[in-house]
Amino acid sequence: MNRTPRSDLIIGHQTHSGETGKNNEDRALNLSYQGLPGEKGGVTLAGVADGIGGHRAGEVASQIAIDTFTSLFDQSDSRSYLDLFARAFSTISQTLAKYIANNPASEGMGTTCSVALIANRRLYTAFIGDSRIYLLRDGSIRQISVDHTWVQEAIEHGILNKQEARKHPNRHVVRRHLGAGQDPTPDYRMQLEDSESAETARRNQGMPLKPGDIVLLSSDGMTDLVEDHEILAAFQGKSPQEAVDSLVLLARQRGGYDNITITAVQVPTTDEPTVVGKRKRRGIAPALLGGTALAAILGIVGFVLLTALAVGVYFVFFNKPLQPTPTATVVVRTVTTAPTLTPAVIPTTQQAILLPDTPTPITPTSTRTPPPTFTPTATSTIDTTAVWVTLTAQTQTSTVPQSTQAPLPTSTPTITLPPDLNSTWLTVTSEFATQDAMLTAQATLEP
Repeated sequence: MNRTPRSDLIIGHQTHSGETGKNNEDRALNLSYQGLPGEKGGVTLAGVADGIGGHRAGEVASQIAIDTFTSLFDQSDSRSYLDLFARAFSTISQTLAKYIANNPASEGMGTTCSVALIANRRLYTAFIGDSRIYLLRDGSIRQISVDHTWVQEAIEHGILNKQEARKHPNRHVVRRHLGAGQDPTPDYRMQLEDSESAETARRNQGMPLKPGDIVLLSSDGMTDLVEDHEILAAFQGKSPQEAVDSLVLLARQRGGYDNITITAVQVPTTDEPTVVGKRKRRGIAPALLGGTALAAILGIVGFVLLTALAVGVYFVFFNKPLQPTPTATVVVRTVTTAPTLTPAVIPTTQQAILLPDTPTPITPTSTRTPPPTFTPTATSTIDTTAVWVTLTAQTQTSTVPQSTQAPLPTSTPTITLPPDLNSTWLTVTSEFATQDAMLTAQATLEP
């Protein structure tokens, strides 16, 4: 089988030598393999071996058991899991016999061994000895293996009940184990009901597991000191690793008389195992994140482009040079010579009297200045020689302008007022253009 770096199931594991100072002769197995095409998830193999025998022989025996399972499953492509179990147990027994033959001091060595395999979300088990296998499902716990001990046989024959067996002095007497001269045939019973016969229990092999199911394997270092209901309580609201750690600690607090080894394998509660050979579906969250990131990038790019386009449109269509506001109220045309003028600004409003005056020429300066702007209250003395001028008269009581256009003589200008304006205030505005400037003069006439 092809090994995978990790299982698709949730695994918790812990081992401890206990509180008596003895060597840890327990060994554990946790392997993950690739499943067959079309199967749900991979293949997970878990096991516990509790060595028997002194002078370090027990830990050798348990290690041989674990190594044998690892080597066999690594090299085999068979999916007949019960047959693989049988071959593994037989090989362990043969290897132990050879080891004892070469090391006479290890006479009597052996090991218990319990294994559970989950493939395609189905459970397969095999065991020899008193290392237990439990199934935790829907808030209940059940031992699905059968102890190969003296007290278990007494229970089956009605001599003891389960509570009496826990305190009986022969509770540690193991009737079956892997070792020289021992029957290596594993027990395939999966006891789901007390009333089940041995044959019915064996037919439970390959039972489907449900999301949240937990398969627990343990050496007797924990099960001798912790009740079944306490094991169940340890998994309430905890991960498999947290529960296993708490159970090891509880056994130690109660004496820790033996080595303690626990392995828990849980089917995820939201179980959607990967189907081997098919493309793995991607979750919706990465797709949403990717779409959001792409939308954000496109939004930024679009914003920049729209901004640039708006600026371009503005400069092309709206940012034109400002045109001067036309003030074509008076049109002045120079006929012969440029008129000269002497402006005089009077700060207060008074009657404007037009008197004949001899025009005084003004010597132009060498500096050319831009056309000045005069306030509406300015009055001026104007040389009107040979100039056409347009005067605009407005009354304060009417918004309709009345204009009179006439050529002015070279002498004193004359303004003729219509008869209907004699009783009103009159504002006269004149503009004169010279070669160098535009001058506006305004006067207020009172009848």
